[in-house]
Amino acid sequence: MDRRGVKIRKRFLRGALPVVRLLPLPTAARIVSGIGRFEHRWNKGLRVRFDEAVERGGRVLGCDWDVPAVSNRLAGNHILWRSRDLLVDVASDSRALAMFDVEGREHLDAARALGKGCIVLTSHFGAHMLPAHWLYRNDYPLRLYMERPRSLSRFMASRFEREGRSARTSCSSPARAARPTPPAASCGRPACSSRA
Repeated sequence: MDRRGVKIRKRFLRGALPVVRLLPLPTAARIVSGIGRFEHRWNKGLRVRFDEAVERGGRVLGCDWDVPAVSNRLAGNHILWRSRDLLVDVASDSRALAMFDVEGREHLDAARALGKGCIVLTSHFGAHMLPAHWLYRNDYPLRLYMERPRSLSRFMASRFEREGRSARTSCSSPARAARPTPPAASCGRPACSSRA
């Protein structure tokens, strides 16, 4: 999609998300993902680019994927990822937490009980702020080593603002990110994914 198309999509998402968020969030996520799947079916150029990427990925990874089906799902998830954390920008923790399937929480809890920290690595493709929502909304102490994203939910923006002035600083520069941190415990393999 060309740059103008991306801007149109972003404006559409910004306008649609407040309305879609009124629904149960897993349903809202399926609707947003459906927009991407519809766009994939409707826009031949976009479909070709996704198909080529999925075919190339399948070849490199040695996977025998149904290219059209995987490509369509990827297009749906792509627009969901592009919405970043705006979909879970709701006041209710229970509503936001309904979006997550978490495995390995016991490892985080065990480390916390011992007064240890954990290093939680997340992808940087699209919705990389969602694990931070889960951690914050479950009252885990959190330090983010990253620059503040330009497009961010009100919930996370308030965290960046509030914690940027506290001892547990959310970093906004690489120099600040280089400061020492408490030792981290071996946390096993906790996994956090959003539902779509």
